[in-house]
Amino acid sequence: MRHNLNNTSKEVVKQTLEIIMIAEREMFLKENGGIKNGFYTRNFDTLLGKLEDLKIPKDREGNFKTKLIEPYKRRDTSLDEMFLRRYS
Repeated sequence: MRHNLNNTSKEVVKQTLEIIMIAEREMFLKENGGIKNGFYTRNFDTLLGKLEDLKIPKDREGNFKTKLIEPYKRRDTSLDEMFLRRYS
């Protein structure tokens, strides 16, 4: 049961991140012009575990960079850092 809950949680987080990044790209293209160019995938580690094949949107010119997940960042450390600051 716990395994299924963890997998469901990871899937919800993954879908939420993808939706936010798509909206972020839409706003970027509206403000700066350009053309959508699909997605690339990458893995991203979170406190819930590894999110595999996370779809990162891109534009044709390569100008769009999501602010949600920094380029080349493979691990969500913001929650880890927040926990350490709070309880250190």
